[in-house]
Amino acid sequence: MTLFSFALRADRFRLVVALAASVASGFAGAALMGYIGRQFTSQDNLGPLTIVGFAALIVFSVGAGLVARWLLVELVSHRTLKLQMELSRRIVVTPLPQIEAIERARLFAVLTDDARAVSDALMRIPEVVISSALVAGSIAYLAWLSPVAASVLVLVAVPVVVFYRRLNRRVAKLLQVFFRVRDERYSQYDGLTMGTKELQVDPSLRQRFVEAMGQKGELFRRTHSRVLLAHEVANTWSQAAYFLFVLVLLVLIRTDVVGGDILGAYALIALYIRGAIVQITAVIPVWVQANTALARIDSLDLAPDPESDGRGAVPAPASDVAAPSPTDDVVIRAEQLAFRYPTPDGYGFGLEPIDIELRSGELIFITGGNGSGKTTLMKLLCALYEPTGGSLTCNGEQVEGDNLDSYRQRISVLFADGYLFEELLGLDDQTQDGTDAANQFLSELDLADKVEVVDGQLSTTALSTGQRRRLALLGAFLRDRQVYAFDEWAANQDPIFKRFFYRTLLPELRRRGKLVLVISHDDAYFDGADRILQLSEGRLDAVVTPSSSS
Repeated sequence: MTLFSFALRADRFRLVVALAASVASGFAGAALMGYIGRQFTSQDNLGPLTIVGFAALIVFSVGAGLVARWLLVELVSHRTLKLQMELSRRIVVTPLPQIEAIERARLFAVLTDDARAVSDALMRIPEVVISSALVAGSIAYLAWLSPVAASVLVLVAVPVVVFYRRLNRRVAKLLQVFFRVRDERYSQYDGLTMGTKELQVDPSLRQRFVEAMGQKGELFRRTHSRVLLAHEVANTWSQAAYFLFVLVLLVLIRTDVVGGDILGAYALIALYIRGAIVQITAVIPVWVQANTALARIDSLDLAPDPESDGRGAVPAPASDVAAPSPTDDVVIRAEQLAFRYPTPDGYGFGLEPIDIELRSGELIFITGGNGSGKTTLMKLLCALYEPTGGSLTCNGEQVEGDNLDSYRQRISVLFADGYLFEELLGLDDQTQDGTDAANQFLSELDLADKVEVVDGQLSTTALSTGQRRRLALLGAFLRDRQVYAFDEWAANQDPIFKRFFYRTLLPELRRRGKLVLVISHDDAYFDGADRILQLSEGRLDAVVTPSSSS
């Protein structure tokens, strides 16, 4: 996708009107210069009509330019927001393994810097079109005055343009390197903020990390300097091209190719179009950067935008899919269900084929050592991973394709590395009764004195790790779903809340007829499970039924 094709996907009518206004403004400016040039060589006095015509051209040129800029400002602001929203929608529907393979720093850079680069380039469209029309109109006027002189100037411009194109290709290559180094730099910032505890506790690690940041920072500085230098060379070349234009004009005057009667017009045009030429050449590197940014966006290979089928039609959003009744029973069956993580040379570690049936009213513990496949199985059962083998069915219906969102709406899940949203998004009860229920549950979690729910939003999330995990439990519990899944939720809890989770909350969910899946290492509470799935190295080794149940 290029900047031009991207711009055409915006409001085409507004874009065409803006471009037409830009061209009109540019040609009006060139006409003004011609008008002034004729007055330099004319012996006639300035009459009222001449003054009125001159004023009309000024008003038209300035007015058309303002209209073009206003239209483009509106168009670009909408198009930039649309780009960011389109990327956001594509990210949330792209298969999870594919998203997990993309560095978070790269996604952040695409959503911020790259989107801004495209926006900045689009904002420069009016001045480029106006300047181009002005230059074209001026050259046309010069050709009318002296076809031979104009032809010579055009011939001189050809090698200038060729060199400039080669220079910008060099800039494009430098930008590719710069963006890669910038992503690595952002990744270091991510480590700096997320790994503060590890860096503070280990002085040698801290020293090596800071040194690595310095080395990467120096590489970033050098790369950025080279990009800026290339831009400056391009701008300097545009100024040199202008002076070359003046030199050729002087030669033409000396050789009598340009007569003295039109010398004033040529000199005026030469002075006037300098700013236009500088504007055009200054924008080209910006467009090169935007094209590189769009290429980076395309390289993410995200899923298509779910709100467009490629022909402009907009299907019903997934949020409009009717959620299953939370009181309905559910039977989830995995038959030879398997998954392998993709690697550059094929497939690596994964989950071996599993056969299991899970029903409403069951409390299932999933256990095993680190790397045994517990979370992979959980993601498969939540339809976040697409199986590489076997099948997953819910109430006899295959979980795939169009019914994925319907199936996922049956599930409320908390992962060990889950994100805590400040807004309680997707709650079934947004009324005052729902808010009261949320605040009541906060009291049970011993968080009422630290946070409250106001208008469906948490007053704060600035809490300890264990408290944030309890707060995340609030959102999951308030969503009335058929299936609840917890990935080592109790790992960061004190004994009191660990017992509350295992002895109060989980049995209550089971009593309400929910299917509850729990990844856990807390064997002291395994007696509360109906069944225990024991995994080892990607295999289901055993299905254990505890001798007692509470």
